[in-house]
Amino acid sequence: MLPILSIEGLQCRYGEQVVIESFSLALQAGEIACLLGPSGCGKTTLLHAIAGFQSITEGKIQQSGEVISSPGVQIPAEQRKIGIVFQDYALFPHLISEQKIAFAIQSIPKVSKIRNVCIH
Repeated sequence: MLPILSIEGLQCRYGEQVVIESFSLALQAGEIACLLGPSGCGKTTLLHAIAGFQSITEGKIQQSGEVISSPGVQIPAEQRKIGIVFQDYALFPHLISEQKIAFAIQSIPKVSKIRNVCIH
């Protein structure tokens, strides 16, 4: 079974500064990944690369087996059917993190696995 999202050896730079050195991940349908890491470690850059807002310098990103991003391929963001909603400090301020996640996934028919992905 092909992963719904596959990232292999991803590297992203801003000029000469390497922000993500080598990142790999495969998500199957029904899985949810949570990105965890300190400020400045590359979480937002990774999400931007997946969504198509950030080009990558090495590796590849595949969506259901199709390469959507690599150093020579950049499928436009509007053709990827991927969205990003960033956490905001005022987003449901009355809920703790667990309640926010539960609210977000309540409309998903079946979640087979939730994985925490740490970026350093």
